[in-house]
Amino acid sequence: MAPTEHRSHRPTLVILGDTHHYFDDSGRLCTHGALASQLDLWASGFDRVIFCGVRKDGPPPASFVPYASTNIELVPLKSAGGTGWRAKIRALTAAASWIRTAVPALRRADAVHLRAPCNVTLVMIPLARILARRRYAIYAGSWSTYPGEAASYRLQRWMLRHLFRGVVHAYVVERPTSGGVRPAFSPVLTDEELTEIATRRSSPPEGERPGVDRPLRVVSVGRFSTNKNQAAIVEAIRAVSDKGIAVEAKLIGDGPNLDAARAAAADLAGVSFIPVASRHEVFDSMVWADLNVLASFHEGYPKVLLEGISAGALPVAADRPVNRSMVDARGWVFDPARPDTLTNVLLEATAVSESEWAERRDRCQRYARTHTLDAFRAEVDYIIRDIWGFSG
Repeated sequence: MAPTEHRSHRPTLVILGDTHHYFDDSGRLCTHGALASQLDLWASGFDRVIFCGVRKDGPPPASFVPYASTNIELVPLKSAGGTGWRAKIRALTAAASWIRTAVPALRRADAVHLRAPCNVTLVMIPLARILARRRYAIYAGSWSTYPGEAASYRLQRWMLRHLFRGVVHAYVVERPTSGGVRPAFSPVLTDEELTEIATRRSSPPEGERPGVDRPLRVVSVGRFSTNKNQAAIVEAIRAVSDKGIAVEAKLIGDGPNLDAARAAAADLAGVSFIPVASRHEVFDSMVWADLNVLASFHEGYPKVLLEGISAGALPVAADRPVNRSMVDARGWVFDPARPDTLTNVLLEATAVSESEWAERRDRCQRYARTHTLDAFRAEVDYIIRDIWGFSG
């Protein structure tokens, strides 16, 4: 895409998606913590940001934070989605209201930012193609198809490749040859925060090897579900424990499979469950851990791996392309459908020498330094200034 003419004013950006927003007691607009930090970077390049998203009632959840930017305003969209034919009818009805709300905003937008995949962007991708000159989309899901994937997700990827004709960020290892797709990552820390997290991790005493001189420490963070696959983690911990190797694990998150996971681990004394944890508590657990395990069958960008890498917990993840690129030379991959392969990884970790633990953690720090919010800012600035042609 050729750069457009430079303009002296900082224009209006319209963001579209089903992202949830709340207002706190002070009237500040709040959304997911890491997302708020990322969108603040976009907002810094515009005079006005109009977010057509979903407003939720009540106090914000603990993981939500207010935007730092004061130029972001919410235009509420009707919430719709779910499975079953009734949900589909509600979504069709809501789509008409989304169009009525979004079209006026798109017509006055200098640029548009779509947050796919969701029901809202299924409708807005073609509308943005027609009504907006400068277009950007982030596909925050798996760019590769997977069993059981919704047909609407596959359709949105096709539209972004062939119809959208704008800049697309996707969680891919290398830039695909089609369209304007650029590799993306989802940052969680600034350079300063990364330094602070690193200082919280003390060097282990000389001669202390995880799983040999003390228990191997494992952390896993995520919603308890079939996809997140915590059952495989519990099974692997049991197999390692049966071989006489002590394991301590913190499994953080809530969800429909939590009770089943608790029952499966009931006789494993070293396994603890933490249904609710603040961001600080999650990083404390990452700093404590030797290994950060992500057993999901499919993910978009595995932000939880980056959190662990930033804190020095070596990554152990399901063998998927993006995971593999993050884990390379730092941790291990395994087959999420075979808990015995995770067992083998845990056993292999206990055989790692002290010097190799230190080398792998150093590699984690170097990787984390290139994936901070500060690095993400450079990519956002490139799109706004070099591709879209807006000056600061």
